[in-house]
Amino acid sequence: MNIINVAYLWSLEWYRDLFVEAIKSQKDKDKIDSTFNEMLYNAICISLFEKDKLLFSFLIGLKLMELNKIIDSQLIRFLMTGGVRTEPKSKIPEVNNDCKIWFNKVVWTKIEELSETIQICHG
Repeated sequence: MNIINVAYLWSLEWYRDLFVEAIKSQKDKDKIDSTFNEMLYNAICISLFEKDKLLFSFLIGLKLMELNKIIDSQLIRFLMTGGVRTEPKSKIPEVNNDCKIWFNKVVWTKIEELSETIQICHG
């Protein structure tokens, strides 16, 4: 826990109070979870440092997509690590001069690995 900024150590009481507030504000008991999730997201975003807000939103989005079976853990792992392969399996295609700035051996290796390991990226 000592690597976590102390500003980000929320108490269990804080979560409980937020949940109670969600229960009080939502008359439809089937919507309490979504109300609490939205309140929690908003409360955390308000208290995050600006530099951490985008990462937090990205991680929440990934988790929601995983729970809804939109993406799988293999794709999440690839997004987080960038893949592990260091050498391309095939020849790097020729590209025009505008693309040579960013399209290199590393990028081609990642494209190959992504297309071979992630089902939705085959082809």
